[in-house]
Amino acid sequence: MNNPCPICHNELRNTDTPGLSMCQRQSVFVPELNSDIETVHALIFTNDNGHQVFKIIAVPPYSFEIHDDPGSMKQTRIVKTTNVKFGTADHLVQEVVMTVPGIVHCQWDDKQQVIEKIKLLSLFS
Repeated sequence: MNNPCPICHNELRNTDTPGLSMCQRQSVFVPELNSDIETVHALIFTNDNGHQVFKIIAVPPYSFEIHDDPGSMKQTRIVKTTNVKFGTADHLVQEVVMTVPGIVHCQWDDKQQVIEKIKLLSLFS
């Protein structure tokens, strides 16, 4: 059995790539962007020992790229999606907000707590 999604708690689905599982793709309205976006709550790569070495967790407009490779890199990159106007059209652009030298833990299904965690981390960056 796969791990549950940290956002919706549904079972993650295996992909064609061994060790890679993900939540179902869906369209969600993001008030901060005033737009619907296609997203996957979670994408998780698990090594042969069952350790989750890489995760992408999306809490739009933010996403968290978490590297937790035993004996190697442990960091979290926080990325924010923003609306940028190019001419007459709006485009979604992603930018790295910060990189944390360690693993960020949060109650991922609580967006307000996620936002508060980002604010707290930004105080120390």
